[in-house]
Amino acid sequence: MNFSMTTPSLAELDEIHQDTLVLYHFLEDRPLKGLTGFVDWRINGKLSRLVLNGFATGAAFDTILMPVSSRILSKRLLLTGLGVRKEYSPDVFRLVCLQTLQTLLKLHVTSFALALPGIEGLKIAPRLATEIFLTALHQSFVTPRYNNLDYDIRFVFPPSHADELGEIVKNFERQYRRR
Repeated sequence: MNFSMTTPSLAELDEIHQDTLVLYHFLEDRPLKGLTGFVDWRINGKLSRLVLNGFATGAAFDTILMPVSSRILSKRLLLTGLGVRKEYSPDVFRLVCLQTLQTLLKLHVTSFALALPGIEGLKIAPRLATEIFLTALHQSFVTPRYNNLDYDIRFVFPPSHADELGEIVKNFERQYRRR
């Protein structure tokens, strides 16, 4: 597994070259926020039009896979709904993480980038959210069946937490490489 990290910005978006870019949005997000908002702006509001037309609802676990234009280096986007913001909880966060990773496995994706799903809407520490995600990653990807695959995973962390969360990811990577 190869991990890298970046922060959400239009400039950093140009550095994301992984095959699939995983995005999330809450039901009530208008306009789209965070990494999803940056991507939407870069692709001329295509995601916003999907939301406005009712195709991308934002309902919990509603997932859309779509190709992207040359304005993004990734080949495709995986857009997943997080449901209603006030109902979002650590338990839903855990389930969204598992569902996202299982979807990526079913699509045979070994190279992806993502921000932690709805972390700004959670009332748990970003550190704990990162640990929950890495636990889901371990459950989904680090098994005898998938252990020998070469994964390229880029995390998009908010600048205020990038150093702390990056260290957690590096520790996970060191543990994984010892196996």
